[in-house]
Amino acid sequence: MLAQTFEISGKVVDSGNKAIPFANILLLSSKDSTFVKGTSANDDGLFVLEEVAPDLYLLQASYVGRGSKPLPLD
Repeated sequence: MLAQTFEISGKVVDSGNKAIPFANILLLSSKDSTFVKGTSANDDGLFVLEEVAPDLYLLQASYVGRGSKPLPLD
């Protein structure tokens, strides 16, 4: 039996809707904020997290010189 997995993709942008290239993307458990998966955005700010198990998560994007805070995925 194969477990169902999902893909999470998106674009990291600033408050002016400008892409943030090469941001670090973290997928965290919503239960205790432990690290689940990570990746980096490309030069257009786009990212993909593959083979994500169904659960509740927080998504955090960070970049040197910019603040970051985890946001819940709905």
